[in-house]
Amino acid sequence: MERAVYSPFSKEIDGGLDERKRERYTSLVLRAKEASAYPHQSGYFVRTAGLAKDGTEYIGGNKEYAHSDAFVHGETAVLSGMKDITDSPMEAIAWYRREGELVTPESLGRPCGNCRDVMRAYCSPELVLLNGNETGIVYTHLSDFLFEDFSRINVGSIRPYPAWSALHAARRAVDVYLPEDMKSTVYGAALEAEDGTIWQGIQYTNVGYDAITPVMSAVINWMNSYPSGHVSDRHLRLKKLVIASEGGVPSPFYRDRQAILELDEILRIYTGNPNPLRVEIIQAKDSVRGWAEAVEAFETNVEEMLPHPFSPGAFRMDDVMMAQLVKLIGENDVAKIMEKRS
Repeated sequence: MERAVYSPFSKEIDGGLDERKRERYTSLVLRAKEASAYPHQSGYFVRTAGLAKDGTEYIGGNKEYAHSDAFVHGETAVLSGMKDITDSPMEAIAWYRREGELVTPESLGRPCGNCRDVMRAYCSPELVLLNGNETGIVYTHLSDFLFEDFSRINVGSIRPYPAWSALHAARRAVDVYLPEDMKSTVYGAALEAEDGTIWQGIQYTNVGYDAITPVMSAVINWMNSYPSGHVSDRHLRLKKLVIASEGGVPSPFYRDRQAILELDEILRIYTGNPNPLRVEIIQAKDSVRGWAEAVEAFETNVEEMLPHPFSPGAFRMDDVMMAQLVKLIGENDVAKIMEKRS
């Protein structure tokens, strides 16, 4: 069978991906099939292979422990193993797609937010990402899944209280386990509802280096304050997310970006609002009035800042999103909403 090679975001296939590399990358995808995976929670086998520039290869699969995030993703398994055996920079990471599935240009591998953070830390943005099987491969770069080009906005448009809330959250971070040169990069988060209610999120880390990142913390606070057994309209109508730091304009963790996108996907089913949640990213300082003022300010939204997401909405996991909404507002109210939309 002749294998197809697709490159949906670049001209590299047409513009010079030579035959040697085509064969090398196809071989890497097929090598990933050999990796062992233990998906006790997700049931999804992630079989991965890595290639360093010196030719070293390594395979790894996801290792899950149900009800906990104490597990290893396929990509992080490969990167960790590769760092043990070579100092050579990574050239490519490949996933093996289900056997027998026809690979198309839409069959691109989508790293989750957590894995984007790890790959961004240890790899070049030009890292080649491959997904496929015996029918073909899809060729992308890590840079296709990163976004930092936030739009600058006037600092005067930033409301003081949400900015202060996010800055206050940054200052309360549990950062004692971080080296000094990393403490200035810590940010805080504030989820703001349409009625002005704020849910803060801090960076939490313990001695085992188990971490809850700021936006995820804000989402957890939002969920923990949701009144059980009631429809809380003020919770369900969020206005924006504010992320703030004193040390510079923060670059939110991709893990955080995934957390807020997944929440927003669910809430848009309730509100019927097609527009993704607004995000303000600011460097802030104390103001003379006791609040906070922005030094620099940027905006984006939850979809723009996580390109080609690994999320229930992206994969049309409607049953998952509906189940989440049912937990919040109850089955009868979900049925009423869907009846009105039909």
